[in-house]
Amino acid sequence: MNRAFSDESTDVARNYIRTIAFIDDEVEFDVKNTTSDHLLDANDITKRFADAGKSCTFFKMQSADEKNSIVKLLQNSDVCILDWKLTFPGTVDNVPEDQLEEDIEDDEGRGKHAKKLLREIIANQNNSPKLIVIYTAERDTGPIYNSIKKIFSEKTFQENENELWVQTDRYRIVICLKPQLSNSHNGELAQRSIPYAELPQLVYREFAHLTGGLVSNVVLRALTALKDNSNRLLQLYNKKLDPAFLAHRAMLPVPDDAGELLKDSLVGSIDALFSYENISQRCSYPYIESWIEHIDTFAENEIEIKQNNLSIDGNIRKEWQKDGFKKAMCKLWEASLDGQPPIKKIESKERELHRNAHKYYTPQNSSPVGANEDLAILTHHKSNLLQPGCIPQLTLGTVVKSIPQGKYWLCIQQRCDSVRLDVDEPRSFLFLPLVKTEKQFDIIYKNTSEQYIRLQIKNKNCFDLKTIPFKQSQNGIVSAEQQEDNFLFQDADGNSFEWILDLKESHAQKIVNEFAASLSRVGLDESEWLRRS
Repeated sequence: MNRAFSDESTDVARNYIRTIAFIDDEVEFDVKNTTSDHLLDANDITKRFADAGKSCTFFKMQSADEKNSIVKLLQNSDVCILDWKLTFPGTVDNVPEDQLEEDIEDDEGRGKHAKKLLREIIANQNNSPKLIVIYTAERDTGPIYNSIKKIFSEKTFQENENELWVQTDRYRIVICLKPQLSNSHNGELAQRSIPYAELPQLVYREFAHLTGGLVSNVVLRALTALKDNSNRLLQLYNKKLDPAFLAHRAMLPVPDDAGELLKDSLVGSIDALFSYENISQRCSYPYIESWIEHIDTFAENEIEIKQNNLSIDGNIRKEWQKDGFKKAMCKLWEASLDGQPPIKKIESKERELHRNAHKYYTPQNSSPVGANEDLAILTHHKSNLLQPGCIPQLTLGTVVKSIPQGKYWLCIQQRCDSVRLDVDEPRSFLFLPLVKTEKQFDIIYKNTSEQYIRLQIKNKNCFDLKTIPFKQSQNGIVSAEQQEDNFLFQDADGNSFEWILDLKESHAQKIVNEFAASLSRVGLDESEWLRRS
């Protein structure tokens, strides 16, 4: 792949973005002669984005009371383009343009309504747009920039005052000037002015600055594939199937189990869609090669093998990704030193790099802390996407912590035995103990204090298995109860257990199989001479 990684990321962003919301107080569709620098020509903008298949929504803000409606709109928009100076009918803006925003109370000044909207957008972390473009005709952008930095004062953020952007891991806010200032005698103002024709490309490029990464590009492509094929999924799972589904449900011993079949079928269809879209190939070597070329410098540039410090450059990093560590280090040794590569030392070094290999692919001035842990959590936790209002239930793969003892337990009760509990009869649930460790571990999670907790499964002895009786909470299952920010299970004896996480079904089943295999070992008395032979 010869394309630069930044171009690839911009292309991914272009395909992903579908909806752009404009919030302005001077929106017009039928623009005639006007002397206002702040006017937004909605008709012209709509046509520019329509050529790329994008949908634009224009909200002409006329009252501060419309803030909540705007926030709801933005929850379903990919990008927000926001005017800074919002003046409503019946109000008078007495703040002169040359008066600095930092000299005015935080919720006053020319951008007071824009700042209130920004705070609301950022506070709503789940669904708000990630890219926010401040599209303004204000000539002094310095006060705007400083005001935006104050909004992020309690968060870790990156900034670039020359390019007028502020960015966190969730949001990117960039300041641009409206096209009416392109004829300004001030060359800097004219340069920062973005004509309507260039606005779509600016949106794609700025969105890519926030999301452009090897892993995130794969996710965006997958989400784009879902968007593109939503109608196909609806055609496959159409209302004509209702009679067949209801007949299937009616014939089941437990009718409520029918929903699992439909869910599993839908998940299988989405998995097939991703396979046919070659989503997994979007992080293959050609894309990795482009990513490595995109990074200027890396945090770690040397590796020690047999008391020799060998320099790791971009080409070696590519070789490492293409052919594996052993072949890459052999080539590096032959290019740097005389003699045959020390194969045993290289293999030993590869084993040592288990925890630190990511440093050789960490960009300079970027923190690699938590990268391995976060990826591991994604691969074996099911509860990463626990939805607001969803209550955890006790089943296979549920990890809990006893209160106040603080002991960890993994539920290995099969899913079919975790449902349809009798109303008055407690059911015993099976648990394996977990112990905190800093050495070998099987499960890792991040607690509310942002600390990584490593847990090791104790499954070598059958007497480690524990049974705890629970009564049904509702509908024949054991549900947790929410108390402040925690979810708690209560057993039949009144003991409390804090819900920690849910493992993915396949990961939990693997643990059960390993435990069952340990129970099937055979103890045999035989000749010691024969046993050791």
